[in-house]
Amino acid sequence: MANRVDARTRGWRWLGLVAVLASGCYATAPIKPSELAQLDGYQDGAPKGGPVSVLSPSNRPVEVGSNSQIFVDLPGGTYGGNFKSIEVRDGVFNGVTKDGQAVQAPLRSIEAARVREPNRGTAALVILGIAAAVATSVIYFALATGGHGVDEAPAAVLERR
Repeated sequence: MANRVDARTRGWRWLGLVAVLASGCYATAPIKPSELAQLDGYQDGAPKGGPVSVLSPSNRPVEVGSNSQIFVDLPGGTYGGNFKSIEVRDGVFNGVTKDGQAVQAPLRSIEAARVREPNRGTAALVILGIAAAVATSVIYFALATGGHGVDEAPAAVLERR
């Protein structure tokens, strides 16, 4: 019986590891609000002409690509997400999120901005983690039943339980 509890514990540990990895599937980076002007022409969830490099407050490059989430902090709260379109004209940010939220503000009133990018490396690790958890469960089940299914297990295996 102790082995069954240990196996369940291992399974929960794998699920915990997968949950931790999944939480890191996005990387968030601050950007200068003035850099939002470079996103003018953003359409259908992607910058015009492909990924755009903008600057962080510490002047480090941050890439904005398709499926990026963009957030702006205004005096009234934080707005944004996945944008369908963005226009920046005469110092005014005009955007519409994919779920229809309109965000309009002068660039000078935007207190902070950030980009949330899918972290593809972490997503690959999550997939590998799930595959490892499934493989471990299958191997444990095969060893616990002596290579037979539960209904086909020899009497000696069933007596051990």
